[in-house]
Amino acid sequence: LRQLGMDLDGDRDVDVSDLRMLTEADAAKVFKRFYWDKVEADLLPSGIDYAVADFAVNAGPKRAAQHLQRALGVEDDGDVGPITIEAARKADA
Repeated sequence: LRQLGMDLDGDRDVDVSDLRMLTEADAAKVFKRFYWDKVEADLLPSGIDYAVADFAVNAGPKRAAQHLQRALGVEDDGDVGPITIEAARKADA
């Protein structure tokens, strides 16, 4: 929340009270920025996108990317870039 500047209670800091005020829409913003976008899920095929994003939430985006890359047989640098995306598009989701 701090990285997004989500001072939900307006007291000029981001702390536990802001976390308690988090709405579903706010949580979606956090999920999208720190997990979905980090693994480029919008560019991955349907099915792979959700699996990798879920993995990112539970194990971290870098680890999720590395496991995807290993499954696809490309370099597992933890960064979902053009090579990973192309390999995922060619794979059987």
